[in-house]
Amino acid sequence: MKIATISDATQVLADRYLPTFQFSEKHGIAGIKAPVDVILAAIKNYDDRSDRVVNFLQATREVPSRIAAALGSKNALAERARFGLADFFQLEETGNEIALGLIGRFWKFDYGLVQIEDAGEFLNFAAPGYGKLVMVWSVVPAAGGQHQLLTETRVFCPDRQSRFLFSLYWIAIRLASGWIRTRVLAQLKSDAENAAA
Repeated sequence: MKIATISDATQVLADRYLPTFQFSEKHGIAGIKAPVDVILAAIKNYDDRSDRVVNFLQATREVPSRIAAALGSKNALAERARFGLADFFQLEETGNEIALGLIGRFWKFDYGLVQIEDAGEFLNFAAPGYGKLVMVWSVVPAAGGQHQLLTETRVFCPDRQSRFLFSLYWIAIRLASGWIRTRVLAQLKSDAENAAA
């Protein structure tokens, strides 16, 4: 049996929602002893705010904005919980993939998020100065009836200024972002296997 690569597994929904992009990050975990539907359910039920380490890293990222809000500066983080997976919009789910979307000025202290009402709005959004992000989770078969869980995040910035600003942000967060993704994958494997048992 061929073992899928991350690009093989995620290109269906990733290419549907963000075929053109300048930034990409891929991660995966193998050896999951659970069926596809249980793994997908674990992804949908996962609350990244329950992880103390992720909470600490995200809270650290948001300190400047929350201090500014406490001092009276108006921003989107003033009266909301920290940024997390709950802020993503589910674009589509298939039998083995889930695609999540996000539009915003991610480099801003309060992320500059745009509310998305449906997948069509995400596809048609073309305002300059904003980044479009797609995160795809894919479950693919592996040897011995096990599965791999793979994830790819793509970001498209439509103009020079947004590309420059996101590039600086990407450099600043890349290591922590990758480490968080690896941690989340390990937790999802554990959650899926516990549910299957």
